[in-house]
Amino acid sequence: MDDVYVVETASTGTKGFPKDRVVEIGICRIPAGAMTFESVFAERIETDPREIGKPALDRLELLYGMDPQNLYFGIPEDEAVDRVRDMLVGKTCASFDIQEVFGKFLCFQPWNLTHEAELLPSIKSRFHPDLRFMEAEGNPIRHLYDKVLPDDPASVGEGNGAYECACMSAALFIHLRGQGLF
Repeated sequence: MDDVYVVETASTGTKGFPKDRVVEIGICRIPAGAMTFESVFAERIETDPREIGKPALDRLELLYGMDPQNLYFGIPEDEAVDRVRDMLVGKTCASFDIQEVFGKFLCFQPWNLTHEAELLPSIKSRFHPDLRFMEAEGNPIRHLYDKVLPDDPASVGEGNGAYECACMSAALFIHLRGQGLF
């Protein structure tokens, strides 16, 4: 088995490209066969809050705890794209919801990772449906993580940003690996 890169994003909406965009991305690497992970990328993408609108800003605050003013202080999008592509092209990738992260965003411009990375099934798909969070509001990664791993092995505290979501997803992946499900 290869190293697995667990990727999570914070986005301005649920429709995906081109209507919505990624404003934060977090990536953790799980070495082949290991039961640990390391953070390898955690960046906010420079965005003018005035350009994305109030519904997007409300979503970012509700789901990710993101302060709109902090969007100004991210790295330029082209720099983020180059660094993420350099890291993920030719690699095995996982996500809590692969359709949400890759199917709506990272397989399209400017990321364009279609056919460039091997995508594993969604981490959430390996858990019993009774554990999954189906409500419209709240962070489903946090919900499942708190239910399955209440001792916070990823040491994310109350954080819900893309970095913390990548750490929680990596911890859930490792939990499943321990059960022989990944």
